[in-house]
Amino acid sequence: MSTWACPVFAGQACYCFERVEKPDLQSRGGNTVESVIDRACSSLRKRGWTVTERSVPLCRLPQVILDRYPCVPEEWAAFLSQVSRCVKDGETAWLLCLEDFEEADGGGFRWNEFEQLSLQAAADAGDTVWQADIRRFWDAHIPVGLSVGGAYEYYAIRVSDGVVVHGAEPEFEEVEEAAASFFQLLTELGAGNVRL
Repeated sequence: MSTWACPVFAGQACYCFERVEKPDLQSRGGNTVESVIDRACSSLRKRGWTVTERSVPLCRLPQVILDRYPCVPEEWAAFLSQVSRCVKDGETAWLLCLEDFEEADGGGFRWNEFEQLSLQAAADAGDTVWQADIRRFWDAHIPVGLSVGGAYEYYAIRVSDGVVVHGAEPEFEEVEEAAASFFQLLTELGAGNVRL
């Protein structure tokens, strides 16, 4: 397996993923990461989402992410550097952006809200084994999209292989694969093929 680094955050720790082969992020089927992000953002706006792109890309992940997830996919890093807000009309669903990883004031919804709900349920049950399992699961999955419009549900990147999974209440840690990569998730969102 080859290792590749994320050049989006040059000068920082290596953001690498183990892959069978190095992906060509500049041109996948004629698409660049930036063009997929642009198309996804444009499509979401047409469907009533509020999407704010940065005038100047930010190239720094929050420390909480750097500490917990030292290897992230380039597509996700590029999205975070380019988009500052991506929220569905009515604010019932959103793709997490850099600002979402900052501590929530008071009653705000945290980026790891579903992990915290699971940990609280395990603590209330007095089940330390379950708590450890929950922590292991979330250490291996980076939340990238949250929805509270009905059932609580989310999309997360599985750090071992970059696959995007979908989970929902009541058992947040029971997931199914939703997309082969964050690149594919963006492509499917842009085409209107993914529910969020």
